[in-house]
Amino acid sequence: MSDKTTLLAKTTHLQTLLTHFKTSLTTTTTPPPSLPATTSPNPLPLLRDASHLLKAQTTKLGLLLLNEPFTPSAVIKVLSACEAQPLPAIMGALELCHSDIWGGMMAREVRLRVDVLLGAFGEILVDVVRKAEGGIVGVVEGERGRGKTLASTGLVWGACDGLIELWEMGVVGLTVQKVEGFRGMIVDAIGELKEWGEDEEDLDEGFGGSEGDGGEEDRDDFEDMFSAANKLPSHRRDLRDLLDETLRVLRLVDMLYKAVAKRRIKTFPVKTPPLEDEAARVQVKTLDGVVALLKSIPESVDDLANAFYELDAEDATSILTKITTDAKAAATAVEKSWTNTADEFTTWRSKFEEALSKKAGKEGEKPKETMILPFRSN
Repeated sequence: MSDKTTLLAKTTHLQTLLTHFKTSLTTTTTPPPSLPATTSPNPLPLLRDASHLLKAQTTKLGLLLLNEPFTPSAVIKVLSACEAQPLPAIMGALELCHSDIWGGMMAREVRLRVDVLLGAFGEILVDVVRKAEGGIVGVVEGERGRGKTLASTGLVWGACDGLIELWEMGVVGLTVQKVEGFRGMIVDAIGELKEWGEDEEDLDEGFGGSEGDGGEEDRDDFEDMFSAANKLPSHRRDLRDLLDETLRVLRLVDMLYKAVAKRRIKTFPVKTPPLEDEAARVQVKTLDGVVALLKSIPESVDDLANAFYELDAEDATSILTKITTDAKAAATAVEKSWTNTADEFTTWRSKFEEALSKKAGKEGEKPKETMILPFRSN
């Protein structure tokens, strides 16, 4: 059997293995109960080390594909090393990253990034097949192949860096990053809704004075039809009042995200070895619960904005109530510190709920005038 034939067989085998790995990503696994900590090492350093190794092997592989003469035996050696070490190590680390130990956020992110890595490595295997089967190619085809190999190598590097980043961030860093992203969506929505509600010049100065009956009513209908998605119709006082209340509530919710990130997520007690005692798992469950609420609120805010754009005051009111309820639930879930003691956030949470429940006055209320974030102490 020639080296090229052996290389194609090895590549096909690895492609099948990657397919199996990707299929396993959709399978939910349940961690064994109450195993000693020594049986479950931290998966993040394992992901880091395996990713560094795969990145190095991919660099070798890319150089072998780019440089002449093409040496199938050398490529086989690199592929065998990838199959023997980094790929199974990455999948093993994935199996260790159970949600009840490392948190749902980290478990999902590891799974997602491993999926990206497997797809990227699959691309460079396609390049191996192309090179092995290509024989002598023209200059143009050769340059295209080089570009494809460079791109595939870059994809693997990026995917490896993504897994290494998880080790650098850890559970706390990743969760803070996600929560800040959720908060960013709320801040964007505040800006968009504020702009939508700003007063504008008359759409057509002469429209309301046209001949015929019902001129003012016709004008209102015109605004409803053509301005809803861009501006709040001037005659919808009910929506104006509701929008003012919505902006007040969303500014308070924005403060909640800052407070939870600072006083609860950044102080989350990540332990080494992994969180396998029952008390620690309860803390992980609490963290997952509050993050789920913080994730759902921007989704509700998006629905709320759509309700405003559709001029549906009833639906907007209902969604705003849900946002308020979820915000209170998130604050209550982490009312006390991770050592189950009252602190500055505990006091702030009571004031937050009081402010959230209080209706705005005629001019509205700015949260910063009545609320001080619990950031003074570390």
